Amino acid sequence: MKNLSILLVVLFAAVISLNTGCKGEDPTGPTLTVSADVTTVNPGDSIVFTYSVSSNEDLDKLTWTSTDDILIDGVQEGSGEFALEGTSDTDNEFVVFIKSTQTLGDITFTFTATDKDGEEYAAEKEIVITVEEAAVTTGDPIDTYTAILMGAQSNATEGSFLATTTGTVYTQANANTNSSLIDIIYYYGSSNLATLCGPTEPTVNGGSGNLTLATGLTTQNATVLSTTTISASEFDAFDDDLEIAQLSVGTATLVTSLAVDDVVSFKTAAGKIGVAKVTALTADATGSITLNVKVQQ
Repeated sequence: MKNLSILLVVLFAAVISLNTGCKGEDPTGPTLTVSADVTTVNPGDSIVFTYSVSSNEDLDKLTWTSTDDILIDGVQEGSGEFALEGTSDTDNEFVVFIKSTQTLGDITFTFTATDKDGEEYAAEKEIVITVEEAAVTTGDPIDTYTAILMGAQSNATEGSFLATTTGTVYTQANANTNSSLIDIIYYYGSSNLATLCGPTEPTVNGGSGNLTLATGLTTQNATVLSTTTISASEFDAFDDDLEIAQLSVGTATLVTSLAVDDVVSFKTAAGKIGVAKVTALTADATGSITLNVKVQQ
């Protein structure tokens, strides 16, 4: 009987110990990983967050908060939540946008994952996103020439030959002695109408039905030209070659049927790209064209 009592005491102690041990094994809660595709952004930029959650228990939700409002689907938000499923919910993404008016500095995003055991055993992660001012990209300097007056082939007072390196217009005689400087020639044709062309263009090098404006040029610079969709106001806004340098000029040696506010691109034999805007035009072979020109230095 005494041995039985001792045995009962030992068994009772073991049960107490076992129960105490189970109560001490608190739930570990979910495991949460969160990453962002960028950690430094500019106002207006987007951020892609990727998150994965796993747990020994069924998952509940992922909540997030930010120290400043951001945009989701165009709506300003400072918090939100996503439902989670099963015991593992991985490789989920959501996209947020930084406001274009966002104050520069840090925004802290806090993510909290919970399972059915609730907030007491939640997993939490923070990601800090730094908002900084966008770098200003500028191009190289350009030369700008305004009110360049060029006469058509029969204009008695204004020259038809332009040096884009200086903005100087030359008469026929002066062009012949400065041929290496001539990049663009102007004429008014019966079918081509108001035309800008390079010195190698056949319509100014003689032959049946052609003019002879370029036949006296010892050096004929191979300038190419192209029409553009650049507006007059866009032309006016060019203050460096950032956009000019990206223009595709092509291989044509003339542009025809020009009108006021047309913008023409060109590339000289020296590889300099430029644009010319028509600001005034008087028709016929005795008329003239007035240009504003912007060209790479």
